Amino acid sequence: GAWTAGLAGLPRPLPVEPVRGQLVALPRPAGLPDMVVFGQAHYVLTRGDEVICGPTMERVGFDCEVTEEGIAHVLRHAHALCPALEGFPRLRAWAGLRPLTPDTQPIVGPEPLAPNLWYATGHGRAGILLAGITGVIVSRLMTGEPPGFDLEPLRPDRW
Repeated sequence: GAWTAGLAGLPRPLPVEPVRGQLVALPRPAGLPDMVVFGQAHYVLTRGDEVICGPTMERVGFDCEVTEEGIAHVLRHAHALCPALEGFPRLRAWAGLRPLTPDTQPIVGPEPLAPNLWYATGHGRAGILLAGITGVIVSRLMTGEPPGFDLEPLRPDRW
């Protein structure tokens, strides 16, 4: 995760840094259908009686503070994606840390300098979406099966 770069004893430094993502929950307007809307680097999605809007992508170290500037940024993009949300009060706002590499690609695969050391980190905000396939790939690698995916761009020694 976001703390990967601080792991002691690895054969090489891994350039994974925390990136703060702020999100905002709004009440779901009556009649708004179930939806997931993506636009550029932002999204709006319905979840029960709420609408989740996000995120920011901020390089601020391990700071998980929610800021008014971040909330305003999220809401500006949410309103552009779904104008029906304008004028609704925020229910809550929160922030999380995402592990990101300099090239924004995850690190997946074996460590060339240490047999039986495998990496799966640096997925950024797509981590939850890529967790399943990453698990399958690493499992295949560990059992000697072909991963079914070109891992060259994700190798841990690419820097």
